[in-house]
Amino acid sequence: MSEQNVHKVNFLPGFSFEGFANRDSILYKTLYGIPEAHTILRGTLRYTGFADTMRGLIKLGLIDPNPHPALHPKGPEITWVRSLNLL
Repeated sequence: MSEQNVHKVNFLPGFSFEGFANRDSILYKTLYGIPEAHTILRGTLRYTGFADTMRGLIKLGLIDPNPHPALHPKGPEITWVRSLNLL
């Protein structure tokens, strides 16, 4: 999530949101029943400041933006509770 990919979004009075696109979403055209679509934008809305906060946590080393082998496409073999050693 780079700075140029985060945009201020104004559509609800009294709320301050920012939005950013979720990767390449063209593979969803079949799932959504719109095979003729050439472009699909799926995105995330967060309160303003979310992206800056996440970038700060990454810089501090508290969040690793790289893929982790335990979080693979078929799902982890362990639960979040077990991975955090809470049990």
